[in-house]
Amino acid sequence: MQQDQLIEHLCQVVPHLDALIIADYLPDGVVSPRVSEALLALVERNPQGLFLADSRERIAHFQSLVIKPNEVEARRLFYPGQAPASITLEALEKA
Repeated sequence: MQQDQLIEHLCQVVPHLDALIIADYLPDGVVSPRVSEALLALVERNPQGLFLADSRERIAHFQSLVIKPNEVEARRLFYPGQAPASITLEALEKA
């Protein structure tokens, strides 16, 4: 499915969904910047829905959604540019 078709389909179905889960697990992501931008716009237009994102490398791209980062992903999100292993759990809890 091309990006235009995917975005058009999302625009049609999102208002009728209770929830949408975005799973973006590949190292370079599977959600293109264009589709990501369209998703963020849909979230703004449909505040009644539940939008959840789970992404290994790009969780920061989905901050206006409910995010479910694991410890490493959260360390990368809150402390970009630092080695995840160097961030203590105490620092992560404060973040």
